Amino acid sequence: MELSGLFDAISTRSVDMGYTAAYYNFGKGPAFALRAAIPFGMNTRGQSARLCEGCGLECGNEFLAGYNMM
Repeated sequence: MELSGLFDAISTRSVDMGYTAAYYNFGKGPAFALRAAIPFGMNTRGQSARLCEGCGLECGNEFLAGYNMM
C-alpha cells in the first residue's frame, strides 16, 4: 500500500492502524507538516519540548480526531 493510501485506509477504518510520516499527507492540509520534521525547523530537543511540555501532543491529537484518527 502506498503511504498516502495508508492515511485514507485508516481514516475510513479499512485497516485498524498503520505507521507513516505525517508529511506524506501534506496535500490534505499543510498542518500535517507540523507532525513531522520540518527542514530548518526545530531540532529533536525542541520537538520533544513542544510535544511533551507544550500543548503539541494534545493539539495534534485534536487535529487528527477530525480525520477519525488518534
